[in-house]
Amino acid sequence: MYDMSEVDLVKNPSFFIEVKDDVMDVCGELGRVEKVWVEQNNSGNVWVKFHRDHIEGAKKAQHFLNQRAFDERVVTATFVPENVFLSKMKES
Repeated sequence: MYDMSEVDLVKNPSFFIEVKDDVMDVCGELGRVEKVWVEQNNSGNVWVKFHRDHIEGAKKAQHFLNQRAFDERVVTATFVPENVFLSKMKES
């Protein structure tokens, strides 16, 4: 969702919080979100974990966000197994 080389944390120290809040707002309208994690490195990935009782919300979010523009970038929204999500969280 972003290119770290274009992020200026001096001018916008709350950049990652703003991205997290934006994603939480959008996804939260579609289902119950447990966690949003913004990877703070060059990949620009944002990870969203929906509550297991809100799988339909996750499907709606994937459909809504995939191939949509965010800050002039095209978003690719895909599902990953829960163990992949949890392993990424451990890396942070």
